[in-house]
Amino acid sequence: MVWLLDHAENELWKQPPDPVLEAVAKIVSDENREWEGSPTELAEALRLDMAVNRLTKHLNVNASRLLEEHQVKYENKTKHAGRRIRLTYMVEVIK
Repeated sequence: MVWLLDHAENELWKQPPDPVLEAVAKIVSDENREWEGSPTELAEALRLDMAVNRLTKHLNVNASRLLEEHQVKYENKTKHAGRRIRLTYMVEVIK
C-alpha cells in the first residue's frame, strides 16, 4: 500500500478571538496605559455578564495570551485591603 499526498496544510491553527480578553484590552491603551482596581471594579468596567470569580480565573489562565495578543500585562495581587488587579499596556511609544 502506498499513500499519495493530496495536499498540505500550510496555515497555522489560531485560537478564536476571546471576547473577555478583547474587552479587557479596550480598558488600557496609549492614552490610558494602566488600570488598577478590585476584581469587582474590573467586572463593572467591562460590563460583562460574568461572575467576578469566574472573570479572575479566566484572566489568570489566559494572562499570557492577553500579553501576547493584546500587549496587556495582567497582575493579580492580594493586599491588606483585598485583591487588586493591575492592567498595564506594554507597547512602547516610538518617538
